[in-house]
Amino acid sequence: MLEMTRTDPEWKDKIITGDEKWVYGDDPETNRQSTEWRGQEKWTDGDWILHHDNDRLHKTHLVTSVLEKNGTQILPQPPYSPDIAPNDFFLFPKLKAVLKGRHFDTRDDIIEKSPLALKSIPKEAYKNCFDNWEKRWR
Repeated sequence: MLEMTRTDPEWKDKIITGDEKWVYGDDPETNRQSTEWRGQEKWTDGDWILHHDNDRLHKTHLVTSVLEKNGTQILPQPPYSPDIAPNDFFLFPKLKAVLKGRHFDTRDDIIEKSPLALKSIPKEAYKNCFDNWEKRWR
Protein backbone atom coordinates (compact mmCIF):
# COMPACT_ATOMS: atom_id res chain seq x y z
CA MET A 1 0.00 0.00 0.00
CA LEU A 2 2.92 2.31 0.72
CA GLU A 3 4.38 1.51 -2.70
CA MET A 4 1.02 2.23 -4.36
CA THR A 5 0.95 5.60 -2.59
CA ARG A 6 4.45 6.41 -3.84
CA THR A 7 3.54 5.64 -7.46
CA ASP A 8 -0.01 7.10 -7.42
CA PRO A 9 -0.85 9.42 -4.49
CA GLU A 10 -4.52 9.47 -5.55
CA TRP A 11 -5.07 5.68 -5.60
CA LYS A 12 -6.91 5.76 -2.27
CA ASP A 13 -9.73 7.67 -3.98
CA LYS A 14 -10.55 4.42 -5.80
CA ILE A 15 -11.00 2.35 -2.64
CA ILE A 16 -14.34 0.79 -1.82
CA THR A 17 -14.07 -0.77 1.60
CA GLY A 18 -16.57 -3.12 3.09
CA ASP A 19 -17.23 -5.43 5.96
CA GLU A 20 -20.15 -6.89 7.80
CA LYS A 21 -21.47 -5.94 11.20
CA TRP A 22 -24.03 -7.76 13.30
CA VAL A 23 -27.02 -5.66 14.23
CA TYR A 24 -29.57 -7.48 16.31
CA GLY A 25 -33.24 -7.26 15.70
CA ASP A 26 -36.34 -9.41 15.83
CA ASP A 27 -36.64 -10.87 12.35
CA PRO A 28 -38.84 -13.85 11.53
CA GLU A 29 -36.70 -15.09 8.64
CA THR A 30 -34.82 -18.36 8.95
CA ASN A 31 -31.09 -18.68 9.56
CA ARG A 32 -30.61 -19.86 5.96
CA GLN A 33 -32.40 -16.81 4.58
CA SER A 34 -30.30 -14.47 6.69
CA THR A 35 -27.02 -15.88 5.32
CA GLU A 36 -27.90 -15.51 1.65
CA TRP A 37 -26.08 -12.96 -0.44
CA ARG A 38 -28.82 -10.60 -1.58
CA GLY A 39 -29.04 -7.94 -4.18
CA GLN A 40 -27.21 -7.54 -7.42
CA GLU A 41 -23.92 -5.69 -7.52
CA LYS A 42 -23.40 -3.19 -10.31
CA TRP A 43 -20.04 -3.72 -11.99
CA THR A 44 -19.08 -0.62 -13.95
CA ASP A 45 -15.79 0.35 -15.55
CA GLY A 46 -13.66 -1.46 -12.95
CA ASP A 47 -11.78 1.68 -11.96
CA TRP A 48 -12.02 0.86 -8.27
CA ILE A 49 -10.27 -1.38 -5.77
CA LEU A 50 -12.08 -3.53 -3.23
CA HIS A 51 -10.76 -3.53 0.31
CA HIS A 52 -12.11 -6.12 2.70
CA ASP A 53 -10.59 -8.06 5.54
CA ASN A 54 -9.31 -11.63 5.41
CA ASP A 55 -12.45 -13.21 6.80
CA ARG A 56 -12.74 -16.80 5.59
CA LEU A 57 -16.09 -15.98 3.98
CA HIS A 58 -14.34 -13.50 1.69
CA LYS A 59 -12.06 -16.33 0.53
CA THR A 60 -14.81 -18.78 -0.45
CA HIS A 61 -14.97 -20.08 -4.00
CA LEU A 62 -18.28 -18.26 -4.58
CA VAL A 63 -16.92 -14.86 -3.58
CA THR A 64 -13.54 -15.21 -5.27
CA SER A 65 -15.05 -16.51 -8.51
CA VAL A 66 -17.56 -13.61 -8.71
CA LEU A 67 -14.81 -11.08 -8.05
CA GLU A 68 -12.49 -12.72 -10.57
CA LYS A 69 -15.23 -13.03 -13.20
CA ASN A 70 -15.90 -9.30 -12.91
CA GLY A 71 -12.23 -8.33 -12.93
CA THR A 72 -12.43 -6.80 -9.47
CA GLN A 73 -9.06 -5.62 -8.19
CA ILE A 74 -8.60 -6.53 -4.52
CA LEU A 75 -6.35 -4.66 -2.12
CA PRO A 76 -4.32 -7.27 -0.25
CA GLN A 77 -4.29 -7.15 3.52
CA PRO A 78 -2.01 -9.00 5.94
CA PRO A 79 -3.66 -11.87 7.86
CA TYR A 80 -5.81 -10.73 10.79
CA SER A 81 -4.91 -7.09 10.87
CA PRO A 82 -7.87 -5.10 12.23
CA ASP A 83 -5.52 -2.27 13.13
CA ILE A 84 -5.33 -1.38 9.43
CA ALA A 85 -8.94 -2.02 8.44
CA PRO A 86 -10.80 1.33 8.34
CA ASN A 87 -14.08 -0.34 9.25
CA ASP A 88 -12.57 -1.82 12.41
CA PHE A 89 -10.64 1.17 13.73
CA PHE A 90 -12.99 3.93 12.53
CA LEU A 91 -16.40 3.15 11.11
CA PHE A 92 -17.79 0.42 13.35
CA PRO A 93 -16.86 2.14 16.63
CA LYS A 94 -18.64 5.30 15.42
CA LEU A 95 -21.67 3.31 14.23
CA LYS A 96 -21.83 1.37 17.50
CA ALA A 97 -21.66 4.57 19.54
CA VAL A 98 -24.82 5.85 17.84
CA LEU A 99 -26.75 2.56 17.73
CA LYS A 100 -25.63 1.08 21.08
CA GLY A 101 -28.47 -0.02 23.32
CA ARG A 102 -31.12 0.46 20.65
CA HIS A 103 -33.61 -2.29 19.85
CA PHE A 104 -34.83 -2.79 16.31
CA ASP A 105 -38.09 -4.57 15.65
CA THR A 106 -37.58 -5.17 11.93
CA ARG A 107 -34.89 -5.31 9.31
CA ASP A 108 -36.45 -2.22 7.72
CA ASP A 109 -35.92 -0.40 11.02
CA ILE A 110 -32.20 -1.30 10.93
CA ILE A 111 -31.93 -0.33 7.26
CA GLU A 112 -33.53 3.03 8.01
CA LYS A 113 -31.45 3.90 11.09
CA SER A 114 -28.00 2.73 10.00
CA PRO A 115 -27.56 5.26 7.15
CA LEU A 116 -28.72 8.03 9.47
CA ALA A 117 -26.00 7.04 11.91
CA LEU A 118 -23.40 6.99 9.13
CA LYS A 119 -24.51 10.36 7.77
CA SER A 120 -24.11 11.88 11.24
CA ILE A 121 -20.34 11.35 10.96
CA PRO A 122 -18.73 14.57 9.66
CA LYS A 123 -17.10 14.39 6.21
CA GLU A 124 -13.84 15.64 7.69
CA ALA A 125 -13.77 12.57 9.96
CA TYR A 126 -13.83 10.29 6.90
CA LYS A 127 -10.91 12.18 5.37
CA ASN A 128 -8.98 11.93 8.63
CA CYS A 129 -9.75 8.22 8.74
CA PHE A 130 -7.95 7.61 5.44
CA ASP A 131 -5.03 9.79 6.53
CA ASN A 132 -4.80 7.73 9.73
CA TRP A 133 -5.11 4.53 7.67
CA GLU A 134 -1.93 5.42 5.81
CA LYS A 135 -0.12 6.08 9.11
CA ARG A 136 -1.16 2.61 10.35
CA TRP A 137 0.57 0.91 7.41
CA ARG A 138 3.90 2.12 8.70
